[in-house]
Amino acid sequence: MGMDLPHKVHAVVEREKVRDYLLSPSHPTGKGKAEFFTSMGFQREAWEVFADALRQMARDCSVTKNMTSPSRAEVYCRQDVGHAKWGAALYPDGVGC
Repeated sequence: MGMDLPHKVHAVVEREKVRDYLLSPSHPTGKGKAEFFTSMGFQREAWEVFADALRQMARDCSVTKNMTSPSRAEVYCRQDVGHAKWGAALYPDGVGC
């Protein structure tokens, strides 16, 4: 088992990232993700429900991989959500675990 996600109680999920990318069927690179997440029951019109689920995932997940560079830290978390087994949290300031 991994460690907790750092700063998990302060997880930020931006409206634009959820509504205009992860749940957008017309986004050039996000539409595949939107197809998956809508098949799980999430809806673009109710993006806040998905944002709440992502924040809950941040609180509950277990960190399995930590990749840090000078510009950001990318932390992978294990969380079972339907068929999905992985999630990612990005820290643009480079702070990692």
